[in-house]
Amino acid sequence: MENNYNANLERNSFLAFCFDPMTGWQYVIEEFIDDELTRDVFKNHPLAYKHMKIVQIIHLGKTELKIEPGLFEGMETIEVVNMSKVHRADIPANAFKNCRSLKIVNFPDITYDIGISAFENCDIRELEFPIVLQQVWRRAFANNRKLEAVGRRGKTPTTNWDFPVLLKKIGGFAFYGAKKPSSITLYDSINYIGPYAFPVIYESRLMERLRLLFPEREEKF
Repeated sequence: MENNYNANLERNSFLAFCFDPMTGWQYVIEEFIDDELTRDVFKNHPLAYKHMKIVQIIHLGKTELKIEPGLFEGMETIEVVNMSKVHRADIPANAFKNCRSLKIVNFPDITYDIGISAFENCDIRELEFPIVLQQVWRRAFANNRKLEAVGRRGKTPTTNWDFPVLLKKIGGFAFYGAKKPSSITLYDSINYIGPYAFPVIYESRLMERLRLLFPEREEKF
């Protein structure tokens, strides 16, 4: 469906490919946005708010796109979120929480923060983080039971989780419930890892290793 629709890249847009389960009708929303994406984008499409399957956000300016917290929370039909044509946007708290069908996420070029419970209780299989990512807040990806591959932009996500070099903070339970990684690679910029940030079966061995690497930061782990 998404391959048959060419987005207008001359403007900042929110696009959603939707499916009406009552009629079987597939349709497209296209609404103009400035520097904020809020619930106003749905004012002319109330039914679409419940039946979106593919979400694409386009923001070509150099300014930051601000997304309303909890904007897509609980939309269980969303399967794909594509923000690859957004220059800069942080992902706010609860933005996609409980989107239980969400499998694929493409992040903006620049994302510094992924907020509290932003993608909690989704169905994401792999993550390719922006290289400038600095903070993943608590429960950001909690209970994504099929999540098994993590990487950073330019490197294919694998079960050897390789996080961005600039990452400073991983909140508690951030990746709790994911599949056990083969390994986890973090860098010197990391200064906080919350409790049970990673799959619990990996937790005790990882925390012991971090305390050996960064003894001066032990109180923060």
